Amino acid sequence: MLHTLRARWSDFPDHERRLIEARILRGPDQGDEEEPGEYARRKASSAATIFGWLLRDECDISQAVQDELPRLREANPNWRSSWDASADHDWEARGGSVKANTDASKIIDAPLAEIASLAEQHSSHPFGEFTEYRPFDGLVKERPLRALSALSFQARKAHYPTRLWRSALSDWPDDTSDRLRWLFANRLIRLPPRVVFDLRYNISRWFKTNFQKIDKTKYQTHLPLWDALVDYFFVLGPEGNESSRGDASVGGRPLNRSRRTYDHSIASPVGELIAWRPLARLRRRCRFRPRCGGRWQSRRGFLRSAAALVRPLGQGPRQRYRPRASGARLRDGRRLRA
Repeated sequence: MLHTLRARWSDFPDHERRLIEARILRGPDQGDEEEPGEYARRKASSAATIFGWLLRDECDISQAVQDELPRLREANPNWRSSWDASADHDWEARGGSVKANTDASKIIDAPLAEIASLAEQHSSHPFGEFTEYRPFDGLVKERPLRALSALSFQARKAHYPTRLWRSALSDWPDDTSDRLRWLFANRLIRLPPRVVFDLRYNISRWFKTNFQKIDKTKYQTHLPLWDALVDYFFVLGPEGNESSRGDASVGGRPLNRSRRTYDHSIASPVGELIAWRPLARLRRRCRFRPRCGGRWQSRRGFLRSAAALVRPLGQGPRQRYRPRASGARLRDGRRLRA
């Protein structure tokens, strides 16, 4: 009805507009058990919201109603100016799937210094809509180098928008060059600890996924990045390496099952890195070649103490696990704790 009024408001003669205004002021009917004071507030709020919505759309209402509008708004102490914009919203329950709109046209050609602020400004999920607007996701997919340059520009000002960094990690294209992956990895290991903590699951998954795409003849060149990231996660401590798997429950009651399992271990940030395939080859290589180089020996020791945190005690679908030997030590000399 409101949209029809807005479309035809200028076509109504003055006396018909006054009749419509009088009907809006009369408000809805009073409920059977509604208190007079509550009904007066509801009626005033309804009229104030509708008139405010018409004014927002530049509909010409009478001067008498404009003079009455402040009193109508004051009748409800909880009144907010945002109510005017939502007067035409349908508040009935609805259901559906949320679609992500990754159109980057509003930020893709913006100056480098303004991309991050524009991306945060245009990233939203309006209440009541089934569309979430994420333009930075589209920029990462279309022009990953420009997206990384925008994040690096903000990093030089000690500004690290976590939401945008998470978007870059989650939507990184599969067809980027090894050189660009290496550049992004270097940026990641230089993030402050608090940012790494917030992005710990995304960073570990990105390293696990993207290092597997590096040419097999080059991955040893990039292993120092892997070493730096692993050391970073150990510095974060136990809180930074908790498993992303939650506790199982039935009927709201937790089952209190052991978390010392293989599935829980590999779902932690360090567990994601341990599952990297070249490290599995490293374990086999150093098993039969005890005289590996210094770096390989260091990683072999790390794998012994951290890569297999649990050891199966049984076979079959319901395996039980126990921690690795408690005397194992990490590369920095600290004792491993299960």
